[in-house]
Amino acid sequence: MTFELDYTLLMVAPPVALAGEEQVVETCSQLLWICHQHKAKIAVGRGVQRLPALGRSQFRIVFIGGRVTPDSLISVVHTVHNRGMKPIVVVDALQTDSQFSESLKMALVQLTLEGIQLAHAGEVPSLLGLRWNDFNMYRFAKADITASIAIIVGGKIVAIKRKNNPDKGKWALPGGFLVCQLETVEECGAREAMEETHVLVEPEDLVLIDVRSSPRRDNRQHVVDHGYLWVVPPDMESTVIARLEADDDAEGLELVSIDWLLSQDIAFDHRLIIEQALKMI
Repeated sequence: MTFELDYTLLMVAPPVALAGEEQVVETCSQLLWICHQHKAKIAVGRGVQRLPALGRSQFRIVFIGGRVTPDSLISVVHTVHNRGMKPIVVVDALQTDSQFSESLKMALVQLTLEGIQLAHAGEVPSLLGLRWNDFNMYRFAKADITASIAIIVGGKIVAIKRKNNPDKGKWALPGGFLVCQLETVEECGAREAMEETHVLVEPEDLVLIDVRSSPRRDNRQHVVDHGYLWVVPPDMESTVIARLEADDDAEGLELVSIDWLLSQDIAFDHRLIIEQALKMI
């Protein structure tokens, strides 16, 4: 079966020239020009007030940019999706009031977890030109990115027993996948540490140990992992120990001796992180 995809650029509301926001205005102007050159439809207005013009089509890709509030962005994305179209949020073409900046980031995280695709304006020309790209497929395969953290507290290490596959039942370090478009690898590591251990970790406190990129280190896909070290300062040890708690997607969490952990069956290649961490502490 062959079909033609239709593309629309929906500017929820035109961005305005604010101090420090000139780049967003320029990005939106470039997007308008690019979509015009590719004969994509363009809708500029007030979000849902423009949506009736989009109709219903399972073969339409809708790029979303412009001036938004977190609620208006979520509303527009859900409406587009519910009409059988594929919304793609162009992150660097979004503008919001400063008081909404953190809320907008959380809204984008929510949309990511719902499976909504985020993109940068620089990706739009290829998305327009490579028609199979609307399914999150790429001409050349892409690797995913994770961060794993060795948290050392008083000479011991935080270990998590995995509840789910891959490597269900094995011990691992806290960590997880980067939220693309929204965070650095260090921010990913700090967030994952907080989510999986309930301990607040500052991104700037993480020290890079290594980067492991073997294509077979994760049986789900090609995953490039960044190992980090955080040696908890003595004056924070009691606070960290008191906060340690496993998330509900883990079978358990323990503060164990490093030698004991190295004697266990360890998930992925996290043993390499631990061995390198020993050389740094």
